[in-house]
Amino acid sequence: MHHSPAYTKIPNGILIKGWKVTASKKPILNSTQMEQLGKDLGLSLLPEMVFGGNFLRVQHEESGFELNFNVYDALSLVSKEVDQNIKVSAASAWSKSRTHHPRDALEVSYDWTFNTPYKGTLLPELLSTIDSPNNNNNKNNNNNNNSDVETKKLPEGEVGEKLQSLSITDEAKTSETSSEEKSPRKEKDTPVASGSEKKDTPGKIPPLFSKPIVIGSSTPIPIARLKAPDPILFNEDVLLFEDELADNGTSILSVRCRVMPEIIFILLRFWLRIDEVLIRVIDTRVYYEIGSDHMIREHTIKESPYSAIKAKFLHDLSSLTDPNVVIPHLPQGSSTLEKIMFPKPF
Repeated sequence: MHHSPAYTKIPNGILIKGWKVTASKKPILNSTQMEQLGKDLGLSLLPEMVFGGNFLRVQHEESGFELNFNVYDALSLVSKEVDQNIKVSAASAWSKSRTHHPRDALEVSYDWTFNTPYKGTLLPELLSTIDSPNNNNNKNNNNNNNSDVETKKLPEGEVGEKLQSLSITDEAKTSETSSEEKSPRKEKDTPVASGSEKKDTPGKIPPLFSKPIVIGSSTPIPIARLKAPDPILFNEDVLLFEDELADNGTSILSVRCRVMPEIIFILLRFWLRIDEVLIRVIDTRVYYEIGSDHMIREHTIKESPYSAIKAKFLHDLSSLTDPNVVIPHLPQGSSTLEKIMFPKPF
């Protein structure tokens, strides 16, 4: 008897057991698009390279559930206040290197390292967030990483139009953009950037709900399961933004996805290195066993003074630019575990 395949490769993605995983990679935004994005977000400056058309999207087509990662929502959560705990002598040189903007606006307007607590965008708009006392939140962490901040929402109808305008490099490409490559934002939906959910009063989960619910959890991601030698059916690494801080470090946000026969795994990483000052990493891992009614999401923050990490690599200072080498040496900071419950019936 002939059996249909368990998965199907599609342009820029994969269909597997009712799920559709797609990724988009486009050129960086041009100056006109950057100016418009800055106005929309209320930021006087943006990272040097913003990939407005890049995204990762995971959809359950029957229920309408979607988790996506896009640069607009990530930058919408950048603090409008300067992080006073980050002081770097190169800040003045960094601002001077962008002479088309006033220095005083840069120095007082926002977190110029583009630190963002973004954990992804959930559709339909999040129903609620229920706390759990099991989460290990470091209340002394001074990262301006407040996951309760309300995200800026564009008026309904504008969202899709603005994101679509950022996902193409010129008007001539509009007609060539397939439905698989369009921005994950939709004109009739105003998604909530996760990391910005407004928390409701904790309570019981209703038996039926039409929108996702995020629940505090103590269930960790099963790392051993991820290490199993399963075939990788889809693997993608998507860069969302990058800035070299005027050659005094780097600030990068990227998202990776790996799809195996039974598992979808995502890593969203914000990597910050300010030479002679600070090294910080904010990781959001999403683990899903296909067929389950929820995803596990882990959000961690690690950081260290630059000098403490530098002392471990005096034999090879070039290693300080490699996150994969440095991160194992960073001390554990705050950590949060959550379950993303899918709309029911699922």
